[in-house]
Amino acid sequence: TPTTTLVPVIRDRSDFLDWSQRANTSQGVFTGVLVVSIIFNLLVFFWLRERSHLFYTIHITTMGLFLLGINGPLNDALAELVPNHQSLVAPLYLILAALGAFFVSLFTRVFLMTKESSRAADLALQMLQVAALLSLIAAVVFPFHWANKLVAGVGTLASVVVIASALVRLRSGFRPARFFLIAFVFTAVGSLCRTVEPIRLWLMSAVTFDAFQLGLACEAAILNLALVDRFRATSEEGERLRKLFGRYVAAPVRDEVLSGRLPLDGEVKEVTVLFADLRKFTTLNEANPPK
Repeated sequence: TPTTTLVPVIRDRSDFLDWSQRANTSQGVFTGVLVVSIIFNLLVFFWLRERSHLFYTIHITTMGLFLLGINGPLNDALAELVPNHQSLVAPLYLILAALGAFFVSLFTRVFLMTKESSRAADLALQMLQVAALLSLIAAVVFPFHWANKLVAGVGTLASVVVIASALVRLRSGFRPARFFLIAFVFTAVGSLCRTVEPIRLWLMSAVTFDAFQLGLACEAAILNLALVDRFRATSEEGERLRKLFGRYVAAPVRDEVLSGRLPLDGEVKEVTVLFADLRKFTTLNEANPPK
């Protein structure tokens, strides 16, 4: 049977007010960082049509709602609106966590471009997507106790696979992976401090209680830098390819190939070719200088 360790915390009035103020400030900062990141990434997505920004927006939205639910404001609001909300809403939090794991795997594949550069990392991320979908189904179908264990396991697996994929791409020379790696290390450390019981009991404080939120807020802030760095790196690489490819083919052909509209192996078309010649052109050409 599941067991839960409850540690009583005794505070005087002033200590409680200080703790409450710190907690409210932490919640406000966390919510503000997430809202700014969501708006920023949505605007960039609509501007550039880059899928990584959309996937990341969905990831931080689901994880943000999950943490706001289990830690504070969202849970308090639902308690006022929904009678017996714990039995109804607890599976919803698991669904949000499973969706977060699914979309972080999609985001990682697109951001790190594993499909084009690392077959092993891409396969691991695809397997993570399958595991996240299975945990999503379990959150709806299975009893809460078992679904909770499965979703927590998938969340841990997601941290390991994402960080390992970032290390692989960093070793291969993909520069934006450095910010990506730092961002998800913050989230992983925050998750450990919040969920692993011996660490939580050892570091029992407001910082420990909000560690997961703090880690996700740091992830959001740093990943905005990573997304900008990735855009700059891909733009520089694209310009280098344009210049290099432009040495061998005409500019219109180069642009068609680099845009993906023209495949590298060519395409079959029905065309009309007109051969024309000028009378006595050879004699005229021989009698005049090249200019």
